[in-house]
Amino acid sequence: STVLNGVMILDEFTRFIHLSLISLTIIFFLLQKTYLIQKKLLKFENSILILIALLGLLILTSSYNLITLYLAIELQSLCFYILAASNTRSSLSIEAALKYFILGAIASSFILYGSSIIYLITGSLNFGNIFIFISNINHPENLELILSLFYGFLFVFSGLLFKIGVAPF
Repeated sequence: STVLNGVMILDEFTRFIHLSLISLTIIFFLLQKTYLIQKKLLKFENSILILIALLGLLILTSSYNLITLYLAIELQSLCFYILAASNTRSSLSIEAALKYFILGAIASSFILYGSSIIYLITGSLNFGNIFIFISNINHPENLELILSLFYGFLFVFSGLLFKIGVAPF
C-alpha cells in the first residue's frame, strides 16, 4: 500500500528489507567498535552519520516516486561523503572524498535530467503511473516517444550506476 499520497510504498517486502538493513547496521556497529578504537578514529559523529545514511537507505527502499528516490540517494550519499573524509590525518582520505563528491554531483545531474525527461513524456513521477503509461503505448506508432523515454531511463540508470561507483570503472 502506498503512503504519503503515493510517494512511498509499504508492503511486506519493504518491511523485510527495512528489518534486514536495521539488523545489518546493528551488526556493523558491533563489529566496527574494536577497529575504530584500534585506529583511534572513534568519534560520535560517525555513528550519527551512519544512522542518517541508514535513514536514507530506508527511505530509498520505500520510495515510489522519482523525487523521493533522488532525495533518499542524496541523503545517504552526503553522509558517505563526510564519512569518506573523516580521517583528516590522511590526505588520501580527503582526496578520495573529493573525487567521490565530484562523481556524485555528476551522477545527481544525470538522475535529475533523466527524471525530467521521464516527467516530460509521462506527466508523472510516480512509478505506478509511469508503468501504466509505458504499458499503454502502441509500439509501431510512437517510436519517437519510446526512444525519448528510453533515454530518460538510461540517464537515471547511468546516474544510479555512478552513485554506486560502477559506471566510471
